Amino acid sequence: MGGREITSVIINWGIVPGILVTFLYLSILIVGHTSQDERGTSSKAGFWAGIVLMIVFVISQWHNVKTPSFSLKSLPSLNLESAGIGLMIGFLFLWIVRFLLPTRMVGLISLVLSAASTTGLYVYVFVESLRSTILFLALGIAFGALIHIVLFPNSIRDQKSRSDSQEKSHGWEARLNNKP
Repeated sequence: MGGREITSVIINWGIVPGILVTFLYLSILIVGHTSQDERGTSSKAGFWAGIVLMIVFVISQWHNVKTPSFSLKSLPSLNLESAGIGLMIGFLFLWIVRFLLPTRMVGLISLVLSAASTTGLYVYVFVESLRSTILFLALGIAFGALIHIVLFPNSIRDQKSRSDSQEKSHGWEARLNNKP
């Protein structure tokens, strides 16, 4: 196996599926780190709604499923359109997450992450005609999210402190402690 094949395997079957699994892991982290009030219920429901959407998608695309072809010989040609769209999605999604995470709308975040990651992974493995698009879309989203963090490094820390303070002021513990 030469250098080209090794690079192809690492990118096609290591990095890109790893990015998609990381998106799913982020959704699981969001569910695990939300409190047990309305936000927790919303995030759990959103996560499972995303899984249901993926199942509906798989059923609807069942006729397109082929045995996976694990090509080791080459990488797809550059798809700037998918990469650019992914970059914008990743940047804007992280920007939107900053505002929605401390609210009950956190369920939408976990829904989008769980549905997109599982569906993207399914399409990447089983629908060879879309593999190139998913590859550059996933790379673009990851790059866009990382660019957001580069430009706004405190947004992640600010989000955690904002979420904690909102939870303290609006959570069930505060409501229960204020009752006579």
